[in-house]
Amino acid sequence: YDVQYYMTGFYLCHYNQQQQSESTISNDGNHQLTEIYNQPSSSTTTKKISHDSIDKIFIFINDPEHLIVPYENVEEYMFLALFQSYPATIPCRPTYSKAEVTLWKESDNNQYQYQLIQIKPNSSLGITYDPRKGFHFDYPRWDSSVLECRYRINITTNDNDKTNGQYQQYEAKSTISLHWSS
Repeated sequence: YDVQYYMTGFYLCHYNQQQQSESTISNDGNHQLTEIYNQPSSSTTTKKISHDSIDKIFIFINDPEHLIVPYENVEEYMFLALFQSYPATIPCRPTYSKAEVTLWKESDNNQYQYQLIQIKPNSSLGITYDPRKGFHFDYPRWDSSVLECRYRINITTNDNDKTNGQYQQYEAKSTISLHWSS
């Protein structure tokens, strides 16, 4: 199966309980996997399946050339409609499990140039980060309508003699345009 970076996400595994009596339990005691569903984190399955026969797992596709999980099939730009005073999640999701992901907002405090200011997770302010979902805000308040997600990883590459490891850095970013509704 050819795995691609955009396949990063939650997966549901459904185990067929009816086949259990037909010796489908492996030597390690696990049931035979019969169906796999790629499940975006916000959607639900419409197939009625007993919860006793489902496992959920998140799979990262570690692809340094594509660090961003596409949002609505686009990587570099997102348009989000948010509601004032309602919780919001900014889907800055990496494909690479060890990627450093940061969120920045535009600030025009300086009249001659704009600058980017980092928004850091802070649970006391209701700001959390989960790489499977993105940055979550219990009480979103921004003075900016443009955000930027930045992704970075450092990968150690080994030379042929295996004595000198070198770091290779990969970076990506995506711009988020926010539309506020009341």
